[in-house]
Amino acid sequence: MALFDAGNAVAARSLLARVVELQPDNAAAHYKLGLCCVNTGDAVEAREHLRRFLELAPEDPEAASVEEMLAYLE
Repeated sequence: MALFDAGNAVAARSLLARVVELQPDNAAAHYKLGLCCVNTGDAVEAREHLRRFLELAPEDPEAASVEEMLAYLE
């Protein structure tokens, strides 16, 4: 998360992909990985992870902004 927060989306994406692999139900990791994918231009993978985030955490405070982001990525 520190890499993501520091603006290093490429390195954060790699580490978050590993977290998601090990913890497939980690909503926060899917959310951050989705954002990293958006930042690195991979809309297909971004949609996948952002949709998974919404499945896992539909009541999360970020859910509304993720829904808007998904509409934009379609």
